[in-house]
Amino acid sequence: MKTVQKSLLAGAVALAFAAPSMAAFTVDLGDQGSISFGGYIKMDMRHVSGDLPYTDYWRSQASAAGDFSQTAFSMKESRLTTTYKRNGVTAYVGFDLYGASDGNEVVSNSEKLRLRQAFISYNGWKVGQAWSKAVNLIAIPEAIDFAGPLVGQVFVRQPQISYTSGNWSFSVENPETYAGGVIATRSNGAGTTSSNPDESIPDFIGSYATKGDWGNVQANAIVRNVSVGGKDHVAKAFGAAAKLKFGQDDVRMQLNVGEWGRYIGAGQGVEMADFDGDGDMEMDSTIAYTIAYRHVMGDGWRTNVYYGGMEGDESDRSRSHFGANVMTTIAPGITGGVEVGRYTVSDGDRNDSSKYLQLMVKFGL
Repeated sequence: MKTVQKSLLAGAVALAFAAPSMAAFTVDLGDQGSISFGGYIKMDMRHVSGDLPYTDYWRSQASAAGDFSQTAFSMKESRLTTTYKRNGVTAYVGFDLYGASDGNEVVSNSEKLRLRQAFISYNGWKVGQAWSKAVNLIAIPEAIDFAGPLVGQVFVRQPQISYTSGNWSFSVENPETYAGGVIATRSNGAGTTSSNPDESIPDFIGSYATKGDWGNVQANAIVRNVSVGGKDHVAKAFGAAAKLKFGQDDVRMQLNVGEWGRYIGAGQGVEMADFDGDGDMEMDSTIAYTIAYRHVMGDGWRTNVYYGGMEGDESDRSRSHFGANVMTTIAPGITGGVEVGRYTVSDGDRNDSSKYLQLMVKFGL
C-alpha cells in the first residue's frame, strides 16, 4: 500500500511540473494494474442573440417570442475521467460540470459534478452507465458548441448490459418513456427517474461497425416498448453513420429514421402524445441527420463546418443547427477556437432562430 501511495505522490508531482499533454496521465500500480487520469478544462465565452433565449448549448428550445441578447462565460463542459485496468478488466468513471448548481453569477459561480459514464468492461462485456450502443460516436463533429448539432444525432448515455464480438454489438438498456406529464423535468432534459410505473421491458439495440484506412462505418437498430397511461407501443428505428477520410481531412455524417423518441437530440424527440387532439396516443416518427467537414490546414490549425437537423412527422416540429469554427493549438495540450452558427426551431407555423458566437480555450490531460 505504501508503494502505491509513493507512486501516486511521485506521479502527482511529476504531473504538476510536466509540459501539458493531450494524453491521459497513467500511474503503474504493479501486478498488471494501472490507473489513468484524464479529461480537460474548458472555458467558453458565448454570445447569443435572436428570437431564442440564451442556452449553454443548443439542444432543444420551445419556439419563443422576443428579442434576446446575452453573453455568458462557462466552465461547465470541463470534465474529469479515471480509468483503472487490471488483468483484462477495465473500470471507467467520468464527470463533467453540467449538474444542477448551488451557486450563482453574483458571487460564486459554483457548479456540481454530473456523472457521465461509470462502467466495468471485461472480455467483450460492459456493465454500467455508458454511451448507448445506438450512438454513432464516429460521426460527432469537432465543435466548440457542446457536441455540435445534437438535434440530428442519437445522443444517450444510460445504464446497460452490452456485449461486443468482432464487428457486432448487442445491448439491453434502461427503459424510459419521455412524454409530457411523465418526466418532472421535461423542458431541460437533465432527467429524473421516471414516475411511469409501466416500464418493465428494457430497450434492445444491435450495432454493426467496420473500419479501414478509408474511415469508419456503423449501422444500428433499436426495438423498445414505449408505455404511457397503460398504452404500450413497440417502437422501431434505424440509423447509419460514416466517417470518411480524405488525407488529413474527413467527412462525418449520420442518418437516423423511425420512432427514435428520446434518443434523438438528447431527449428532443417527442414520444407518445395526443397529436390530433382526439384522445388517441401516438408515437412520433422522426428523420434526423448531420453532416460535417473537417479540414486540417497544418501547424495545429483546422476548421470544421457542420449542419444537423430533425423533423417530426406527427408532431410537426423541426430543429436545425448550422456551425462553422476555426481551431488552433496554442501550446502543447492547449487549444483555442472560435465558432459562429445559427439554431432554428419550428413548431407548426412558428419559425424562430438565434445566432451565436462562441470562443473557447481548452487544456486537455
